Amino acid sequence: GRTTAAALARKVDRDSPTLLLDESDAAFGGEREYAETPRGILNSGHRRGATVSLCAGKGSDQKVVELQTFCPKAIAGIGRLPDTVDDRSVPVVLRRRTPQERIERLRRRHVEDEVRALRERLARWAASITGSLRDSEPEIPDELGDRQADAWEPLLAIADLFGKECGARARVAALVLSARRAADDESLGARLLLDVQNVFSERDVDRLTSKELVAALTELEESPWEPERGHPFDERRLAARLRPYDIRPEKWRKGTRTERGYHAQQFLDAWARYLPERAPQPPQAPQAAYSRSDSAADASAVAIPVADDST
Repeated sequence: GRTTAAALARKVDRDSPTLLLDESDAAFGGEREYAETPRGILNSGHRRGATVSLCAGKGSDQKVVELQTFCPKAIAGIGRLPDTVDDRSVPVVLRRRTPQERIERLRRRHVEDEVRALRERLARWAASITGSLRDSEPEIPDELGDRQADAWEPLLAIADLFGKECGARARVAALVLSARRAADDESLGARLLLDVQNVFSERDVDRLTSKELVAALTELEESPWEPERGHPFDERRLAARLRPYDIRPEKWRKGTRTERGYHAQQFLDAWARYLPERAPQPPQAPQAAYSRSDSAADASAVAIPVADDST
């Protein structure tokens, strides 16, 4: 059944369990107020000592309590997690099996005893290594970002307990999974830049309001910019997607109104760097403007810098 966000927070604070959240797409795609609280618990709970504030009491006798949110968590669902949760997670993508791939069917009544014994063994093992892990400082691959390093540090510390080979394999896994996520994010970002370029080109304008650009993007054929987990692709989400490219909405006056949106000029650098095959070509100097007597300095004065392919 559905668990309230308050009950979830109290459960984590009291028992510090290993939290298994299934059908996360339903949880995060439902009522906004319900979805935001577990998201806050998950966002803060990846770091030991983090808390979430909730009201407790009856009627008018209410007080704010701070509940601990740290515990191990495994989240399963269809599609991507909310960006803030995904950023703090170790992603493992599952694939549908083929007809040729045989698996053992899970029957709950047959595995309960086995799982119970395994849980007891894991609990004893965890208690035996706590002291070794408390002061552990595993080597973190430089390629991992700050939050990726936070997520992988305890896993790498555990892997190192099993020897160099296991530690090396864990670091390879960290790099592969993190690179896959980065590639997915970059691919989606490039798609957004390409779609924005097409919108500006088709409309032959030099600026669009945020509302106009969002509407144009969502109307594109096979557009990926559709509602996600019940939340629309709106001006706020567009701004968040463009922020990594240092592109932010600007304001301008139109008659008596102040409008907010984007100028095509803002995208030129990102288009050149991330869409080199589609980037607008710099204008060529007219042939008549050049003569053999022109100096190199004169020629460089009309050159327009373009992005280096190596950047």
